[in-house]
Amino acid sequence: MTDRKVDLVLEEISTNCKQLGVNDYEVLMKDSNSEIYSHDKGKVLEQKITQNQVLGVRLFLDGKVGVSYTEALDSESLKAVCEQAMLTLKFSMPNPKQLLALETINVIDDNVEFNQELGITIEEKLALARELENEVFSLSDRVKSVPYNGLAFSSGRTFIRNSKGVNSELLRKQVRATSSCLLEHENKQAFDYISYSYSNLDEINPREMAKKVYEESLAMLNAGPLSNGRYDVVFNPETFEELFHTFSVIFSSEAARKELNPLWKQRNSLIASPLLSVYDRPRAAYGLGRVLIDDEGVATRNHTLIENGYFIDGIYNSYTANFFGTKSSGHAKRSPKSSLDVQLHQPEIAAGLSLHAELYKGRLLYVTRLDGLHSGSNLISGDFSFGVAGYVLEDGAKQFSFKETTVKGNFYQMLKDIMLIGSEIKPSNSGDFFAPEIRFGELSFAA
Repeated sequence: MTDRKVDLVLEEISTNCKQLGVNDYEVLMKDSNSEIYSHDKGKVLEQKITQNQVLGVRLFLDGKVGVSYTEALDSESLKAVCEQAMLTLKFSMPNPKQLLALETINVIDDNVEFNQELGITIEEKLALARELENEVFSLSDRVKSVPYNGLAFSSGRTFIRNSKGVNSELLRKQVRATSSCLLEHENKQAFDYISYSYSNLDEINPREMAKKVYEESLAMLNAGPLSNGRYDVVFNPETFEELFHTFSVIFSSEAARKELNPLWKQRNSLIASPLLSVYDRPRAAYGLGRVLIDDEGVATRNHTLIENGYFIDGIYNSYTANFFGTKSSGHAKRSPKSSLDVQLHQPEIAAGLSLHAELYKGRLLYVTRLDGLHSGSNLISGDFSFGVAGYVLEDGAKQFSFKETTVKGNFYQMLKDIMLIGSEIKPSNSGDFFAPEIRFGELSFAA
C-alpha cells in the first residue's frame, strides 16, 4: 500500500468519526506480507505469498468504548466500520477508566538495522529453503525425514493515528528459518526441531542448523526415562523462555484487573531470590523485539519488573493504568481485530556472577525440551507438570541423555530456589528474549 493511499484511508476514517459526533477516536491499521518456502525430499512442498490489510477503530464517547474492524478499505467499508463501532459503543457498558491514551508520541520507526532490503529472488529463496532440508539428509542414512523445514519471510507496517494528533508508523521485517530431523534406527525413532529468527539472510547457516537437530536427535535415539528423584536443573535458552512466558501473567496488570494475577498484591515485596533481576528493554537495539511505541502509540522505555528479588511493578496499557491510578508503561497489546491487553516486548534477565565451572559443578540436569506447557501449568498456583528431555551432566560434561520423563514443581517457588546465575547473557532463538543460564535447586523428576 502506498503512503498516499494510507493517508487517504486514515483521513477518511477521521472524517467519518467527526460526522458521527465522536471527538475521541483511535485507528490501528496493519499492512503485512508473508512468504513461506519449504520442501519435501527435494520437491517444493509449499511456496506461498500472502498479503493482508486490516484496520481497526476504537471510539470513545460518554464513558463508553466502541470497536470494530474491516479488511476492505474502500469508502463504503470505511464508513461502515465507523458506524459499526458506534453501534457497539451504544450497547456497551459505561467504562470511564478506558480512555484514549494521553502519553502518546509521534514517531516513524523503521528500525533500519533490521529492515534492510534482502535483495534475493524467489529462486534463491527456494534454493536456500532446499538447502535447509538437504543438509540434514546429508548427515546420515538414518535420517528418515525432515518434516519441518523452510523459510518464512514476514514484513509489515503498522499505522497508529488518533484524535489527539498521533500519527505514527512502525516497519518490521524478519526471516525465520526452520529445520528438523526424524531419525530411525533399529525400530527406534527420535525427533528434534529448531527455528531461528533473523534480521537478515547472512546469519542463516543451514549446515550448523542441520548438525544441531541431527546431534540432538541422535542423542535421544537411545535415551530412556530418568531415575526418579530430585535434581538441580539448568534450562537451555529456548525452554527457559517458554517457561518464563508461560508464567509471565505475574507481570500483567490486565490479569490483575480481572483478579487473575497471583502475585500482584506482592509488589514491593520479596518474591524471588535476591540474585534475580528482570527487566523489559524494548529499545535495546540488539534484539528483534526492539520497538519505540506500543499498540496505543505510547512511548516504550526500559522497565524494571524484578530487582534483587523484589517485585517492583508490572506492565500497563492506558486502561489498566487508569484503573490502578498510574501511567501507561508502554506495554499495550492489540491488533485491529482484538481487544486491548498488555505484553512484554523484550525481556532480559540480568547476568549473575557465576562462571561456567561453578554453575555446572556436580551433578545436574540440562533440560532441552518441555512438552505440555499450557495443559500442564496452573497460572494461579504456579504448579506445573511437564514432559521433559535433556541430559544428565557431571561437572558440565554430558553423561547420558533422557526422555519420557516428567518434571513437577512450582514456578513461583522456583524463583525463590535459584542457586546460581551465570555471568553471560544469551539470546533465545526468537531473538527477543535474553537471559543467562540459571541453576535452580532441586525439582522433582519421575518416569
